[in-house]
Amino acid sequence: MPRPYKILAVRPDCLTTEQKKMIPRRIRRKITWGYKPNMDLNKYTHIVVPKKYTKKENTLLVKDDDLFIWQCVSSLANIMPETWFDAILESDNYFEKNHVHMLIHMEYNTNVHNETLLKLKTHLHMGRPRFLTNAKITILDTQNKEISKKKKEWEDIIHSFGAEIHSKPKPDNEKTLLPYNSMYSYKDGKKKVQNSCWILKYEDSKIKSIWKSDQEKYTVVPFRFVLECIARYQILPIDIKIVPLEVGGKSMESTKRPDEKSNDGPGSTTRGSTTGSTSKTQISF
Repeated sequence: MPRPYKILAVRPDCLTTEQKKMIPRRIRRKITWGYKPNMDLNKYTHIVVPKKYTKKENTLLVKDDDLFIWQCVSSLANIMPETWFDAILESDNYFEKNHVHMLIHMEYNTNVHNETLLKLKTHLHMGRPRFLTNAKITILDTQNKEISKKKKEWEDIIHSFGAEIHSKPKPDNEKTLLPYNSMYSYKDGKKKVQNSCWILKYEDSKIKSIWKSDQEKYTVVPFRFVLECIARYQILPIDIKIVPLEVGGKSMESTKRPDEKSNDGPGSTTRGSTTGSTSKTQISF
């Protein structure tokens, strides 16, 4: 029985016309040449991304201002480099060895996080709840017009990772389910590691004092906090030093190494428990 697969080559001209003809027909007829806005990326088994995303071996480069690549990360598709096509051209049986070229690490903010993309995709294919399940996220407004224009797109992307999006913060209470993939403390199983209510802010965002003072109900952090969590495939804790936490009238400064790891454990929990899209942005490649 033929293996069901469907491939999206993001750059339509990543191969010449002659090279495309050389790809075995059984593979070629499964390839869509060229990404277009509003495509459903979840219908593809493989997305072949341009070289600018794959400067390091088996590593996907993700950035703050590139919404498209975060859509690829949240999709069900495995992400492949264009060199994968070169290998297929050399051997028509190479397709079944796609794991050799598959992008499995993520690089964000100059840090490479080993096998985090592999874990994220594996868990999606296993049918586990999406990474941000039970997180209730509010993105605050900013005066920056360029950022504001992308707010709805970011909300859609974050929602595609499993989070609930709220226009106003929804504070935690005793019955609130904590983020499904939140970490737990080995020393104190009753200690809550992260809230479900996340408030993502920008430098000029208006922040209410109650959000900063009541850390048992709200987590107020810079927007990149959610991207750090995704790239690391970890729900970072309340006392995080990687991304400064808004407390009182100040932001806690970073004292932890960027690559310092934390323990993690899966499963939805309530407080005190021990158990564990599409974009309209024009893309240029």
